[in-house]
Amino acid sequence: MKKTLLASSLAVAIGATGVAAHTTDAHASEATQTSIDKAALAQKALNNDQSLNEAPVHAGAYDYKFNLKGTNFHFWSDGTYFGWAYNGYTGQAAVAQPAQVQDVAVQASQQSEQNTAASVQSNKQASTQAPAATQAPKTAQTSTSGSGVNSHLQLIKQRESGGDYSAVNPSSGAAGAYQFLPSTWNAVAQQVDPSYVGVNPAQAPAAVQDKFAQHLYNTGGAGHWVTA
Repeated sequence: MKKTLLASSLAVAIGATGVAAHTTDAHASEATQTSIDKAALAQKALNNDQSLNEAPVHAGAYDYKFNLKGTNFHFWSDGTYFGWAYNGYTGQAAVAQPAQVQDVAVQASQQSEQNTAASVQSNKQASTQAPAATQAPKTAQTSTSGSGVNSHLQLIKQRESGGDYSAVNPSSGAAGAYQFLPSTWNAVAQQVDPSYVGVNPAQAPAAVQDKFAQHLYNTGGAGHWVTA
């Protein structure tokens, strides 16, 4: 189901990026870079044309970046997910291929079941573990799975990254368990904790990622995540 881009006080949106990193198709853009209609794409982006949210520019992977009349535009796809942005504003990303949507849904469902069982075991052990800040970074991230966020966000986290707080998507630049785009992360940080402005979401403590995700959910709703 496609979701309409929701406007919030942040005026930005999270990119849905899947679990960790996807390999970008090699045939992406060199042959097509010169043949795309940059003016038409730019006009659609400026008008927030929903066709950009419903289908990629073309099949396969691509990564188009260009400047037109002083405005920087970016259109990308890794062959599965696609999205677009201009001058810091990011449109709604989506899944390109129906067959791949089914595969992602099956994987997410299986992984969600596995992580639910792991979460129960983790909660039993939590009382005997040291506080997250004193543990190694990876342990701190996995041991706080789901803390501080509602049940819907816990599902979103599993679908976005499989619960991996250090996940990074090389195509869109989204990072962390909730796959924050840098612009979205910085906007939330300015409201919640300015000390994290400019910090890579994947390098922030799990508790901070949870806190920022819950704040974004509370102020803008689940529409920031395509996988919601």
